[in-house]
Amino acid sequence: MSAIDDKYLALGGPGGFLGNPADAGAGSEEMDTADRRGRFRDFERGSIYWKSQTGAHEVHGDIRIKWAQLGGERGFLGFPVTDELGTPDGRGRFNHFEGGSIYWKPETHAHEVHGAIRDKWASMGWERSRLGYPISDEKKTSDGRGRFSDFEGGRIHWTPERGAEEPETQTSQWSQFPGSPAGTARHDDIYFVDENTGWSVRATGLIHKTTDGGNTWALKLTKTGTHFRCIGFTSPSRGFAGNLGVGSYDAAVTDSNVLYQTFDGGDTWKNVPGFAEEGMKGLCAMYILDANHVYGGGRVRGPAYFIKSTDGGANWTIRNLTAMGVMNGIMDIYFQDPLNGFVVGMDPNKFSADCSPPYHGRLAKTTDGGETWTPVLTTDISCGYLWKMSWPTPQIGYVSMQQNGSYSEIAYYKTTDGGNNWVLKEIPLSSLGLGSSSFYLQGIGFVSPDEGWVGGTAGIPYPSSFLHTSDGGDTWSKSGYNNTYRINRIRFLNSGFGVAAGERLHVFRP
Repeated sequence: MSAIDDKYLALGGPGGFLGNPADAGAGSEEMDTADRRGRFRDFERGSIYWKSQTGAHEVHGDIRIKWAQLGGERGFLGFPVTDELGTPDGRGRFNHFEGGSIYWKPETHAHEVHGAIRDKWASMGWERSRLGYPISDEKKTSDGRGRFSDFEGGRIHWTPERGAEEPETQTSQWSQFPGSPAGTARHDDIYFVDENTGWSVRATGLIHKTTDGGNTWALKLTKTGTHFRCIGFTSPSRGFAGNLGVGSYDAAVTDSNVLYQTFDGGDTWKNVPGFAEEGMKGLCAMYILDANHVYGGGRVRGPAYFIKSTDGGANWTIRNLTAMGVMNGIMDIYFQDPLNGFVVGMDPNKFSADCSPPYHGRLAKTTDGGETWTPVLTTDISCGYLWKMSWPTPQIGYVSMQQNGSYSEIAYYKTTDGGNNWVLKEIPLSSLGLGSSSFYLQGIGFVSPDEGWVGGTAGIPYPSSFLHTSDGGDTWSKSGYNNTYRINRIRFLNSGFGVAAGERLHVFRP
């Protein structure tokens, strides 16, 4: 058997997505490539290409069509060096080739990116950067001296003199969704699967849904005694919502169920059993890595439990991080891939209103999919906990700190090495014209490594309630407007579309 035969069988053979070998024409049997550098074989729904330096890899679908249009293995991309894979953001697909890559998602279709422009895009965080996915192939500039590729969030331009240059900082602005549900209860979380379809959850047991980009919101669930803290969807139909649970900071909660699920886009919801039975009290955060990998953590003020599913929510693993001695509260969770992830919250000390004994913020890391956790950061600041994370690239991350004592600086932390080391960053309240302990930090979100926003507070002038940086947190300016109070969660679907949940719901668009 050849290397192509081995790859074909590893992909499922005739029963796999490639189907049967092509039954007629060139490629119906394994053959030399036209350039004589390798071998290939065609199948019903794709092809496998091999050469000694790259091994055997499949290419299929729209990416295969684009590759063929660019000359296949004889073009500048050369042979595939990976099979088609899902992107880390769970929105698209890609193949890497000897000379570049082809990226695809339904909204942007398949486009190649290569050379110095690809290197610059990769350094910014690939599709997870503020640029998002490529929306053009690389092209010549009109004067013939340079090259460029367009992305969802801007253009990377290359010249011989200056090389590949990152585009200017986003000038997109935030605004309140025109149909944002009103009321006194905060929206604790918001989640969109595309720019039209999204959901929000509220402290009073409410779940709303929009299918028209936030122009209108329909109330889908009212569940008295429940405090929904988080929500996430693996598809437009399959989703999950977490409940704070009894005995935390909301005395109105009587519902001890931890997790609810829907199979019909949020029209109906049912409890997922098994969590309360294991001692878990509540769920405060969810992270959807892809259609199969779903992660959760909770809760505020403890106990700290981590949950995960690797089959889209059919089955769940539960780990008690309080019993492990790692931490006693989880407020947010993030996974870079199925093995490497982070949780943030508080150290193993118990919460107390008077901070006696003191408790501190803590961040822990896993490299084995959540089986074991290692504390990476424990804050010197006491009487507070780490609240929300934002990762504009796999290497650059930010985490906000909610301070429950007296303070004169807003505190958050930043990493530039993938979460191994964290640096305290502070915003003096005096620089904003605010008094002591007057900005209650919770939500944080970065659309790029340098540009981001923080919020969470209320009761101060609106402009000061939502802050903006364009230099990685070195300086901050006021960017709030009517109803930007109590921002708890900021999410970016891509570099040109973001959402935020607080007293109202907000959208970030170019």
